Amino acid sequence: MLGIRRATAITASLAFVALWTPVVAYTQPLFLASTVGAAGTVTRLPWDETTQGLPVMTVGQHDVWIASIVATPAAPAVWRVDPARATVRATPLTEQVLDIFPGDGTLWVSALPLDGNGLLLYWVDIAHGFRLLAKAVPRACQIEDGGHSAVYRGHLWLTCHRYGIYVFAPGERQPVQRIQQRSVAALLPASHELWAASEQSLRAVAGRSKGATIPLPRGFVAEGDYASTIGWAVAGATAWAVGRGPTGVPELVRIDLDRRVATAFSIVAPVGRDGYLGGGIAVAGNEIWLGDSQHMRLIRYSGAHPHKPLGYINLPGHRRAPPVYFRLQGGAGAAWVDAQGPSGTGTTLYRVGTNR
Repeated sequence: MLGIRRATAITASLAFVALWTPVVAYTQPLFLASTVGAAGTVTRLPWDETTQGLPVMTVGQHDVWIASIVATPAAPAVWRVDPARATVRATPLTEQVLDIFPGDGTLWVSALPLDGNGLLLYWVDIAHGFRLLAKAVPRACQIEDGGHSAVYRGHLWLTCHRYGIYVFAPGERQPVQRIQQRSVAALLPASHELWAASEQSLRAVAGRSKGATIPLPRGFVAEGDYASTIGWAVAGATAWAVGRGPTGVPELVRIDLDRRVATAFSIVAPVGRDGYLGGGIAVAGNEIWLGDSQHMRLIRYSGAHPHKPLGYINLPGHRRAPPVYFRLQGGAGAAWVDAQGPSGTGTTLYRVGTNR
């Protein structure tokens, strides 16, 4: 399964050389009705790939955005989602982007230069027509970097695997801070700190407990890839990770960031033929939801005792074959799923409420 960054970069490159088609106007919000399931409300977001392009959804704590890969000149490349109404509206941005980094009322995007070298980075001035302010990206950052980044206290903390973390402020072109730390698997913005996850531990890189470390359970390996934080979720002062324990059994790990304690729970979870557990993880109130790409559903676990599933939330579509891409994310008061059908077509976007 391709990581989100690789799929986006390849498609974006193709978009630059594709034949241009007539411009389509996007002015009105789009709506689609919801269907109610036993465990929550499933709403399919309105999206037409023919006119709007291939969507890649990014979920922040309060905001949801969609990057659109489209070959039409001057067509919207970034769309904003209304989390409560599950509607989408185009922004004035027409530049193709790689990653979107939302948070703390700010928006950042990265992009691929035409020559394919390096990485472009911008702070988006939403208040002034989504104006792009370019940042000076160090040479250590490559086009495949940035997938483990996060926005914390209005600053973008950009991960570059050959160095570590570069911190950017909206009003400064150069990085305002540099942290040399290899193998950052995820940056997790919590209530009081920003935590950097590695293979063995979490370390606070900003906030009131800066420098503190929390060891992960011995032998636990979090699910992940180079392009996202697919195996991690955080809500308030609690972080979660999905992966495998020392014997290969699927595990959920709950990390109390205030008490600095990590606890592993063996879970019952279906595993595909490739052993993939990376359908995503989301905190849903008192529950933890995992994405099950093999069966096109979400698996519900108790946050207090996450062992056997409490139940499932089935998502409509893609019944004949599993999607080639499936991603669950949590934030903005709901869980969000994007799934791309076989042969790279038919992407479907969902909002899943908790009925609480």
